[in-house]
Amino acid sequence: MPDSDNTQDVRKKKAIWRAEHRGIREMDLLMGTFARRHVPDMDDVRLAEFEALIAVPDPDLYDWLLGRVEVPPAFRTATFEQLSRHRLQTS
Repeated sequence: MPDSDNTQDVRKKKAIWRAEHRGIREMDLLMGTFARRHVPDMDDVRLAEFEALIAVPDPDLYDWLLGRVEVPPAFRTATFEQLSRHRLQTS
């Protein structure tokens, strides 16, 4: 079990770093604050959902979060919904 815990810790640290260093300042702030607040408590499923979201290009993810473009079904996850609520709370 320690190896899997260590692997998950590494994944979480990488996810937080990637969320804070996206390229568009607004997304760095939004994703970074979300990641610092929520990633440490994520289980494997939620972490995988978040990793999928941080792999999405900034313009696409930003449009989804603003409701400009419909979110593809594969990304309509509990983690995306939580991120959407976070965006509303921080705006």
